[in-house]
Amino acid sequence: MASPDSVKILEVYKVAPAANNHSQESAAELSLPFTFYDSTWLKFPPTQNLFFYKFTGSTSDIFHSIIFPTLKESLAHTLVHFCPLAGHLTWPPNEPRPIIVYSQNHGVPLALVESNANLDDYISNDIHEAAAARPYVPALHISETMAWTMALQVTLFPGKGFCIGITTHHAVFDGKSAYIFLRAWAYTSKQIEKGESVSLSPELIPSFDRTVVKDPGEFESMYLNHWLAVNELESQSNPRSLKVSNFFGTIPNDFVRSSFYLSPESIKKIKERVITYLQHQQKNSGLIEPAKRLHISTFVLTCAYALVCMVKSKRVSNKKVAFVFGVDCRSRLNISPLIPENYFGNAIILHDMVVEAGDFYDENGVASIAKKLGDYISGLEKGLLEGAKERLERLSYVGDETLKFGIAGATRLAFYNMEFGWGKPVKVEIPSINVNALSVMEGRDGNGVEIGLGLMKHEMEAFASLFAQGLNVMQ
Repeated sequence: MASPDSVKILEVYKVAPAANNHSQESAAELSLPFTFYDSTWLKFPPTQNLFFYKFTGSTSDIFHSIIFPTLKESLAHTLVHFCPLAGHLTWPPNEPRPIIVYSQNHGVPLALVESNANLDDYISNDIHEAAAARPYVPALHISETMAWTMALQVTLFPGKGFCIGITTHHAVFDGKSAYIFLRAWAYTSKQIEKGESVSLSPELIPSFDRTVVKDPGEFESMYLNHWLAVNELESQSNPRSLKVSNFFGTIPNDFVRSSFYLSPESIKKIKERVITYLQHQQKNSGLIEPAKRLHISTFVLTCAYALVCMVKSKRVSNKKVAFVFGVDCRSRLNISPLIPENYFGNAIILHDMVVEAGDFYDENGVASIAKKLGDYISGLEKGLLEGAKERLERLSYVGDETLKFGIAGATRLAFYNMEFGWGKPVKVEIPSINVNALSVMEGRDGNGVEIGLGLMKHEMEAFASLFAQGLNVMQ
């Protein structure tokens, strides 16, 4: 695996929105206010994504003469529609909330790096040291008074392939917005690679209209006051400091990552087991009326199966377990107008489901957890934003009696479709997944679900064994 000494920085660029005939679509300068959704994530660690590509008929010479110049040029054209990503985040003393500012002298930092590590080490789902990904993750500058919104890095593995790394400020945009940007960049890159004129399809053009976000519970002041209190506890010299808080503590030396795959067939088997258990439970209860409809989605099934394996791998049995996940509020709130699907920013509200650890060890633990999570999600139809204050207090509390697990991503995010003109990625990794967290995305073959997680080495080995054994039993 790679070490920091295995990479060499060749060049660092500042890429601004392209100045061309379409420049009227790009503002000369702008100031974009925060919403309460953005404020939720103000001091969270940045989000990191890595996309590894293998050369298929290409060479290092072609990379330097065609691939990287095309990536750089297409980025500039894409930023015409995504100007805030070329700006930075700040919280001036005269502003009630943080803002994103952009002017024509701003740009996105793009580093060109070369590595002598073996790219093939990243293609498999084998367990590897979490630190191995660090050389390929672009650094995002964050100070007390200013933070970049995004940083990019392209790393060449001579003769093998390349990696596109992206680090984003979580308070600027969520996973769905990042997905829109990456799709737009990939789409534009393919147009330039083919010699076609550059234009984006309507669904890839973002909306920055903040008027569609309503704050019925005055959540913005609640979250901002929370962060001001955090800054005071951390003895920050600036009460409005933007520096990231260390929520997750120091990453241990034997912290590792790996990926696991649930095929459509495996998900179907898990679903059949869940339904059989619930039908048996209903029959034994003597209910005559049909049971209420359960929300048994791929997300629910994936999380239930992975969480059971995670809790067992940690050998936790005498605590409560909190599962923390985000819910996309686009087009789901009972407000007018709805937040559109192409809204760019944050539109995620955090929720948590608390379960006794013993429930995970039951013979039908996966079905039991799936039912609880399905019931919880079904209940969200009554109010996605209800209980936000109480959840903030629970999630902010650090105690030993509750073990918290977090999730990033969504089972429908097709990150393996990020094709810039030279094939799809052979591996996608989310290095920002920390202790007791997992990520989910669509599988690399376009179906199923890929699960990424970070654990201590002995826990990961136990997880891998439990994951495989559980699927074998269902065959």
